Amino acid sequence: MNSKELQIQFEQLIEELVLPLGFEIFLNQDDGEKYYCRAINNGHERISFIFGHYGKMLSIKPQIGIYIDDIGDIYKKNSKIKNRPIRCIGNHLLEIERYIEKGEETERVYVNHRWKVRAVQDLIELAKLYKAYFNNIIDPYFKENGTVARVDELLNKEPRVPSIHNNLNPFRACIAIIAARINENSRFKNLLAIYDESIKKGEESYQADYQNIRQFLLNESSNKQ
Repeated sequence: MNSKELQIQFEQLIEELVLPLGFEIFLNQDDGEKYYCRAINNGHERISFIFGHYGKMLSIKPQIGIYIDDIGDIYKKNSKIKNRPIRCIGNHLLEIERYIEKGEETERVYVNHRWKVRAVQDLIELAKLYKAYFNNIIDPYFKENGTVARVDELLNKEPRVPSIHNNLNPFRACIAIIAARINENSRFKNLLAIYDESIKKGEESYQADYQNIRQFLLNESSNKQ
């Protein structure tokens, strides 16, 4: 069995687990790969996988994310991203495991997050493992963190420290200041000053988005005073 066939078998096993739990199947517009979403109040939870194909060996990188509409709508209104949902928090599953089991929230520089599969029996064992991950790691993370208030808390309690919950800067900064503003965080202006500095070291493609979002939030704040 080649890696493409292994992927199909893996997806079938995952769907047997998650579809009865309220998830639906979607296709990524960029690469056509499947991902799985479950609606929550004001957003959705997402499970996805990045596959690597190496002859008869399949590598699998499991990921999860929480998407909150109130945050994503402001982000898209003030950025070049218009046609895709905005992940507010989430990461590779094995990083989220560190948070759930050990309370660790600092992003590591590099970790190999890929599972390697070479046979159907490997898939069966991996599906059992993933079910345990879902019950003990994924579902608790979703249930605990699916609100603007939790996004604000997770991203802004240590704004100078790389976060396991959103590891791309200035993208993290954009999500963090939106959540702080919606949640009426009393540290909002202090957080702006911190993120103004941090984005200088971040990806340039997001820096213009940050500035646009920052100005929008300040204008909104002024209009409400």
